[in-house]
Amino acid sequence: MKNLSTRILGTLVAFALLAPLASAKSTAVPPALQVRIETPTVIDLMRETDIQDAISVHLSDAFRRSGFKGRIAQVDHRDDADPAIPLLTIRLDNWRARPTGMVECRFFATLTATDGSEIRLGSYYGTTMHWGHANRFTVRNAFEDAAVSALRDLYRDYAKLDTANADSTE
Repeated sequence: MKNLSTRILGTLVAFALLAPLASAKSTAVPPALQVRIETPTVIDLMRETDIQDAISVHLSDAFRRSGFKGRIAQVDHRDDADPAIPLLTIRLDNWRARPTGMVECRFFATLTATDGSEIRLGSYYGTTMHWGHANRFTVRNAFEDAAVSALRDLYRDYAKLDTANADSTE
């Protein structure tokens, strides 16, 4: 009897804990911006996905720290994008460490507005230094710093464009 009541109590606790999660998904705020990351073709598809996810996470973080208030959603394919939400496409050109110790991140950005028009935001470039004898964590941080530097520049241009669009609709 004690074992049965423990199971029932455990089940009720699990439902009580999971119920808010289920309701949170149904009332989720729609994204204010969608982002799609295009990477150069690599041999390892898993690595390509990891690169896309890393850039997307760094973009969300850099935009939020720079003042972006809305939710950003990553889309894998252009067909998956909601046409009612602006789509920021980042075409990663280069994200690597040079033999000189410089880590660079270079990409091109295009914004597709809700009316379907495309705005070429331009080319963005970020660099940082890493030391050849550094461990993998400092190298990883150097890659992150280079990406975030370029993404902050992208946000500045996006914010100017977003402000111009808001001013023109008032």
